[in-house]
Amino acid sequence: MKIKTFQVKQYRGCPIYYRNFGSHFEYLTVVNNQIYTAHISVRPTTINLILYWLKIAPEKYCDKQYKNILEILRRIAVTVIEKTFKDEKEARDKAKKNIIK
Repeated sequence: MKIKTFQVKQYRGCPIYYRNFGSHFEYLTVVNNQIYTAHISVRPTTINLILYWLKIAPEKYCDKQYKNILEILRRIAVTVIEKTFKDEKEARDKAKKNIIK
């Protein structure tokens, strides 16, 4: 099985890794030494498959599809990172309130 990796992006100091294997696209990110991941399955368009089988296109997905898929994964990763930081801040604030009482 061929695994394709994409450029690593950063968000709020957390790296976001992207990869593709078969019709599965996955992101992995590390937040506070914890790994978070999710994947989505996306089938290539019929025309792209035909072009790939005829050896006209080098890959099953076109650049526009890759861009859209990676944007979806980035949004998911950013949501997870934001939620993790928000939960962490709320826990710190709650601990401070308990100390003040």
